[in-house]
Amino acid sequence: MMEKNITMEFDEISIYQFGSSLNTQTPNDIDLLIVYRNRSYKEIIKLIRLRRTLRIQLQKILGIPIDIVLLSNKEERQLLYLDQINYKKLL
Repeated sequence: MMEKNITMEFDEISIYQFGSSLNTQTPNDIDLLIVYRNRSYKEIIKLIRLRRTLRIQLQKILGIPIDIVLLSNKEERQLLYLDQINYKKLL
């Protein structure tokens, strides 16, 4: 349900899980990366709200801290962030 709502609202984002939560059944936290298409200021505000909502909902469900990083496609390409980490694409 959450995935459908996200894809309807933001058709050009990708969500990745990374960090130690990929290697253990009992992680201390979960790290997520949202990569989005370069957008207007208004769209970035929506993405910040999405990050907050996801963090709150997932923390309630999972009972552990959720850290979410937002990067534009351009920022991700400049930093080569995904090339430097072990990740799992979620969306």
